[in-house]
Amino acid sequence: MILDSLLYLSDGKLPSPLADSIQITKMSEVFGQQLHHFELVASGDWRSLFIAPMDQPFATWYGVQTPFTLRRLPILRHAPAVFDPEAYAPRGYIKAALAYAQWLKQYAKLRRWTQVVYTRTPFFVPFLLQQRHPIILEYHEPLGSRAFERSWWHHPNFLGVVTTGPELAQGYQALGARPHQIYIQPNAAATGLFQPAQTQTEARHTLNWSCDRPILMYAGQLFDYKGIPLILNLAARLPHCQFVLVGGTPEDVERVRAIAAARHLTNVQLTGHISQQQLPTYLYAADILLLTTSKHWDQAPVTSPLKLFDYMSVQQPIVASNLPNIATILKDGYNGRLAQPDDVESFAEAILDLLAQPKQAQVLAQQAYLTVQQKTWTIRAQRIIQFIEQRLWAVMT
Repeated sequence: MILDSLLYLSDGKLPSPLADSIQITKMSEVFGQQLHHFELVASGDWRSLFIAPMDQPFATWYGVQTPFTLRRLPILRHAPAVFDPEAYAPRGYIKAALAYAQWLKQYAKLRRWTQVVYTRTPFFVPFLLQQRHPIILEYHEPLGSRAFERSWWHHPNFLGVVTTGPELAQGYQALGARPHQIYIQPNAAATGLFQPAQTQTEARHTLNWSCDRPILMYAGQLFDYKGIPLILNLAARLPHCQFVLVGGTPEDVERVRAIAAARHLTNVQLTGHISQQQLPTYLYAADILLLTTSKHWDQAPVTSPLKLFDYMSVQQPIVASNLPNIATILKDGYNGRLAQPDDVESFAEAILDLLAQPKQAQVLAQQAYLTVQQKTWTIRAQRIIQFIEQRLWAVMT
């Protein structure tokens, strides 16, 4: 059965500094190219009705290369901004999104389209099932009792769950899911965003950086469970290296900056949040890219970090925490280096080895680049569409 139309219901807050919104946008960009009809739904103001297919701030923040239909529902007083707490109205948005989904269902019926609703927000699921929408839930966390109901697995319109790793899939099966209802697809890379490639010299010139010591870079949120305490300890352990932390809310940037100052760490630089369009230049400017996820995070065994795939796209060596999902992509000594999570000496040893052997470091970086060419958003979205069509065929024939 051919999927004609896909309606992607976000949680409403777009653009957002959170990584899941990046993943939603990258998947939407490919869905928009692959399907006859596709819409991503988010909140907006009345002026959003006159902007098609999407507003420029959204496109710029996420580095959208091929525009798709972003349907903003007019429930806000002003256009949403990335860090604007008033640009999110959960109750009003949920009601508007469900009403719009029901209207589009009737429109699709008139056009004789086969339509499915896709979401990463479990809260929508029971309401959508009441409206008899075929649904796919994408979820990257363990499904707790508050997030789902066992009856979903037996509902004919609940087509299944897309997730990122076998550990999560096993957890869903333990809660009643049948194997054919679960599809595992790790996150992916927007390889086109990182083209044309930049040399390290070009990237540093663009950023106006003149650094006479190795640059070790982390890109992402500045939460402790992302390994920020480890990075600060590494800065103290390796004073001859410059540590650049890209990302973080203004509050987290000031918090980490204050900690670094109190510890007299003069080799730590924080940039704050940057757009996806700016990200490639920063990554190309680094000597080594760090992925320092802590093992003490409750989701450490199942995390599939977007930054890993971005790192692999710029042909720079990577040192990452040796965690299950990360280790399925990054192989120590083959396309990167794996270190023990939260272990300063383990990370320092891997970093120093790469700095001492630049030719070998470049071999690892090149192999990571070759690996990620088979892990793009285009490939991921195509496979998910095939999964949806198989599930539609199974439940409707």
